[in-house]
Amino acid sequence: MEIRRLIIGAFCLALTSTAAYSMDHEGTSAEASSGFYVGVDGGVAFEEGASDPFVGRASLGYREGMFSVEAAYFESAKARSGGFWAKTRGGDLSLLLRPFTHSVLKHLYVRAGGQYSRLSGGTRYVTISYKGVGWLAGTGFDVPINDQISIHAGYIHYGA
Repeated sequence: MEIRRLIIGAFCLALTSTAAYSMDHEGTSAEASSGFYVGVDGGVAFEEGASDPFVGRASLGYREGMFSVEAAYFESAKARSGGFWAKTRGGDLSLLLRPFTHSVLKHLYVRAGGQYSRLSGGTRYVTISYKGVGWLAGTGFDVPINDQISIHAGYIHYGA
């Protein structure tokens, strides 16, 4: 069932980079600061043979110590595989935890939360759609560039 694989693949994101601007300028470094931040992510959906698997995500968050709360909107391009296509969009709310204090491991985070998404797909003749709530889980590693900008690599899985 090719369309099902394409739809499932649209829920799996590999976030490759983000630029996060911290609105709290009092910290001495990006990892020591707390406050609001915005982020822009780009990634790919994991689906072999799919054309245009791009996924974008824009987020707004608040960080305090080792915890962050983040709300985001995500949308995929219309990915095609054979005669099938799929597209997803939605929003998520997640909690990020940075549990380590080691100089390298303090940049590692885990993410958990919930999401609402709309998924549409089909063929030239038949279209299906699904909307509902689900969960999300992920992990990543962020690297501060300066007090306002950091870059991260991460993975988020959206489950229904």
